[in-house]
Amino acid sequence: MSNAIYVIDAATGARVAYFSADTTTDTSASVNSLQVAGMENGIIGILPVDINNNGIIDRLYATGVGGRVIRIDIPDSDFSTTTITGGVIADVNNGGSGFQRFFNAPEVAFFSRGGNQFLGILIGSGYRPSPLDDTVTDRFYMIMDTNVFDIPATYTAIGEGDLYDATNNDVQDGSAAQ
Repeated sequence: MSNAIYVIDAATGARVAYFSADTTTDTSASVNSLQVAGMENGIIGILPVDINNNGIIDRLYATGVGGRVIRIDIPDSDFSTTTITGGVIADVNNGGSGFQRFFNAPEVAFFSRGGNQFLGILIGSGYRPSPLDDTVTDRFYMIMDTNVFDIPATYTAIGEGDLYDATNNDVQDGSAAQ
């Protein structure tokens, strides 16, 4: 349940796009649908992003209670069924310990340093319906999206084991390599 994102025309109330893991989609010509494998849990937060600063939303970052980050790329022109793409780009429960849940939208920041550019997708985990539950250690994540101004050829989900663990504060105490 709640594992879908709908885009609605604000003037008419008509649904113009639908993104979900479900294989049953709206087949009407006026509605674009995109099946996103792995979009299986409730979507909690959506962050719309205008990457090229032209006043048109061209990317969505969504998070859900299953610990996944989803990226949807929308062209500036319209909701054409051949141009909207998307996929899961992070699943922190893949290779992790415990079960991390996201109950808020991510934040995104642009980084450019030494010729490297990426979007940092920032989000903290937590179990809001049971905030005193301490069976899982919640975390704060920064996921690097290196496809800043282009659409990736494939949407590959990284797991928690692919991320650097900065718990020990290596920035203050570590070597130059760390």
